[in-house]
Amino acid sequence: MDEIMVLEECKCVGLPNFIPRSAFMAILSQHVDDIHAKPVEFIKNIWDYIEVVLSSVITKYSENFPQVQFADAVLNDKTKPESFSVNGFGSVKISHQYHAHLLQQAFDMKMRITSYWKIVLRRIVDNLALYLQLSVKYFVNTQFQKEIVAEMVDPKGGGGVERMLEESPSVASKREKLKKSIKVLKESKDAVAAIVDQ
Repeated sequence: MDEIMVLEECKCVGLPNFIPRSAFMAILSQHVDDIHAKPVEFIKNIWDYIEVVLSSVITKYSENFPQVQFADAVLNDKTKPESFSVNGFGSVKISHQYHAHLLQQAFDMKMRITSYWKIVLRRIVDNLALYLQLSVKYFVNTQFQKEIVAEMVDPKGGGGVERMLEESPSVASKREKLKKSIKVLKESKDAVAAIVDQ
């Protein structure tokens, strides 16, 4: 019926088997007007679905990144919660009287300082341990070394070097056995050489 009405409105002189352009454009325009909202609605539904899927995936994988979840709770939650639980901070009160941009910056700063502060504390502990290790090493190398060397060399202080150089009785007996073995081997060598010469 729409086509008949448009064709009657557009009665004009024309060629047979050819549709008037104005009638064709009018019908096409009606069809486009009928469906023009559907693609926009479809795209909106697709993006809503993608947002829901991505939000759930990001929430799942960002459990250890509270800056992503806290920011989302403050900026996007329609119920305006009074507090939010953040790992490492416990329950944090939320104030909704500031602009979203300022809240985002303040939260980013807090998270970065918190992360950086953990690194600073580790560096302080590491540096203290290194300082103590260096101090003890320096003290032993400069002070104790002099005292130990002085005590070891001093004959009045006990002659520690002389005691260290003294052989133990077991080492002395082994040395004597080795000397005897060497003497026997030399005699055997001389005897073998004499037999070979004859």
